[in-house]
Amino acid sequence: MSNSGPSGGVGPGTAGTERGVAIALGQLVPAMIRQALWRRGFFEPALVTHWGAVVGPELAGRTAPMRIVFPNRQRSGGVLHVRVDGAFAVELQHMAPQVVERLNAFCGYAALDRLALHQGPVGSAAALDGAAR
Repeated sequence: MSNSGPSGGVGPGTAGTERGVAIALGQLVPAMIRQALWRRGFFEPALVTHWGAVVGPELAGRTAPMRIVFPNRQRSGGVLHVRVDGAFAVELQHMAPQVVERLNAFCGYAALDRLALHQGPVGSAAALDGAAR
């Protein structure tokens, strides 16, 4: 008994056919994440995925990047919007120049000029929910 489909392959999920090519989810996720982050201004997805390594564990636990806004389609002079836990915002405001310097060093050029702080709960879901607003 043959399971040959109309395109000559075996069944609807046969690799090597034009229709129904099975692709591992792991191959699709990085592109989807890049696209979602790009819409929020993150030209470099590693800035989000390595947030803790860039800003340090203490800041990473109390902050989350939300989006980057660049002036007039440029890729420099940007403003990074950061969600920050309540009272820690004042401390982060004083640390902002050092944080911007670290982020720019990670990017390899002066991508950011400043931080815009947004007080609220920090967590991956909370930060992304705030970015959608």
